[in-house]
Amino acid sequence: MLTHTRSSQINLGFIAVLALTATVYWPVSTAGFAWDDFKFLLDSGWMTDSSRWADLLVHGFPEWATYYRPLGVALYIVETNLSGFKPAPMHFLSLAIHLCNVALVGLLARAVLREVASGSSKAAITPVIAMSVYAVHPALVEPVVWISAQYDLLTTGFTLLGLFLNMHLKRSVPRAGAVASCFFLAACGKEAALSFPFLLVVVDWLLLRQASQPRERGSIASDVRTLLARQWGVYAAVFGAGLAYLVLRIVGLGFLVNPTAAPSWSFWPQVQTACFTYVAYWKLIVWPMSGLAPMYQVATDQFATISPKLLAMDATAVVIIGIGLRQFSRGTAFGALLVGVTAALLPVLHIAPQEFAGSLYHCRYAMTAIGIACMLLPSVLREWKVPERRPFARVLACAAGVWLLFAVVNTRICIPLWSDDVKLWQWALVENPGSIQAQESLLGAYIRTQDYDRARPLADRMMQSEARASFGSMLDVAVLRIALRDVDGASLALDEARKRMNPSTLRHSYLRSYMLLSGQLAELKNDRTDAEEAYRAAISFEPQLPEGYMRLAILKARAGAHADARALYEKALSLYTPTDRARIEPQFAPLFAEPAPAQ
Repeated sequence: MLTHTRSSQINLGFIAVLALTATVYWPVSTAGFAWDDFKFLLDSGWMTDSSRWADLLVHGFPEWATYYRPLGVALYIVETNLSGFKPAPMHFLSLAIHLCNVALVGLLARAVLREVASGSSKAAITPVIAMSVYAVHPALVEPVVWISAQYDLLTTGFTLLGLFLNMHLKRSVPRAGAVASCFFLAACGKEAALSFPFLLVVVDWLLLRQASQPRERGSIASDVRTLLARQWGVYAAVFGAGLAYLVLRIVGLGFLVNPTAAPSWSFWPQVQTACFTYVAYWKLIVWPMSGLAPMYQVATDQFATISPKLLAMDATAVVIIGIGLRQFSRGTAFGALLVGVTAALLPVLHIAPQEFAGSLYHCRYAMTAIGIACMLLPSVLREWKVPERRPFARVLACAAGVWLLFAVVNTRICIPLWSDDVKLWQWALVENPGSIQAQESLLGAYIRTQDYDRARPLADRMMQSEARASFGSMLDVAVLRIALRDVDGASLALDEARKRMNPSTLRHSYLRSYMLLSGQLAELKNDRTDAEEAYRAAISFEPQLPEGYMRLAILKARAGAHADARALYEKALSLYTPTDRARIEPQFAPLFAEPAPAQ
């Protein structure tokens, strides 16, 4: 057993890792908003319109045709309004959740190691090392620094908490209730919680097989019966929690799987896509020192072909899974690690045809898998008798030190890139030259910061490239041209967008932007009738959108309809964030002032 002194040293190690994590991530104190933060948290009015919060919690954002994440949405509603829509408090909350997850990884690693090592004090420091790896793993910069990735932090946190409670609550009824509650909350955070039941079985199986010596272990069938006899209540409760989530999802969205999304499934391309993605995630987990940009665009048409490179990828994936299943059946920690990581990645391997935000994979999707790997790593090292092999242990310790040094440097480099929307998309475009999404997002960032000198040449290039066929890209070009009062340029961009308009497949935010831009263009053409019609359409389409009310209010005020203008202006102010309201009121208050009474 661990001595009191040894235990105190380990606890101090845990505290030191948490302090290191906070120090490494402290630059988030000055980080801003990025990417979808603007669309979901700031621009749409959802977070400021309290009359729509219940609908938002039940049904989710209109933009999310297939997502149901009420816990994450509730967190956004609370934190945006309590913080006054300032980014710093929200970043500190993300960091706090990450610190909790780091602590859970360390506690789980220590608990599993105690079971595997039968209380031996050897290698007791390795949970601290594993905890450090998770704390500063560069692939976690995206979910920790990007506010819109708090869903991933929540789901990973409740998954780890559920595994922890499953190990530490001895009475069956409280254990079943606590674990099922964690699964339900993880699912309400993000759909990736699908992996939770599999991870629960992986840890249970490892601990069951490790509880006896290899010669004393029963057959796989007998151990399965033993496991079910011991944990049937937990598994039944988790199953019930999963059904409860699915019922809520159907009630909220009106369907379980989006009926309008019917992607074609082809066996060989899908298998190769899954294998390629699987190996890419393993590379990201083991050596995350490159490829950390916000998107990874891969030519997916290659997966329908046969090539030596792809066959090598396929073989690598099959070998990893095969070794994992073989070792897992024997109850080894190494097998549990391989199978656990695989289970955590199941929701994002494209086994079913699905595109993730224009990218084949994302760093944030590996968060739970990294946690599972770190949680089981000390037990694997103990299983391989690394602590007893002094020379090998020293080499491994040096390698771990080098890895951690590279990780800290990489993390500190990536944090500023994720902290600024312009830098983020400049980085994405460097990593993915010619990417339409990266160009569109960068142009939007330039416009948002009113950096028109850099926006103009980018917009010109987009009009001469494949981006011209992108609805969203043409909307951003139209925004720029309208800001520059370029009627012809704005008309051309909106005409190009109109050619690709399909309301059944376009994003909700794209449609509302098209309506607003049509109104702005009509204003530039001095066509107030068409402008008013477009603004009213935008308001009807998304009643909590402040910009529609504001633009219609300005139009009415200029036409002399002061009473209508004032009412629309007050409605718009009620929907703007406090920051936007403070900026807008001094600028437009004179326009909406009560007219002086006639003498």
